[in-house]
Amino acid sequence: MNLEGYLAIIAIIGNNENNYQHDIDLRYQLN
Repeated sequence: MNLEGYLAIIAIIGNNENNYQHDIDLRYQLN
């Protein structure tokens, strides 16, 4: 695996975590 692919995976994982936290925040505000 090359470095660019590795960084891309890290970026995708980080983005998914941010989206998950954002989804939790939205649900908390709606309830």
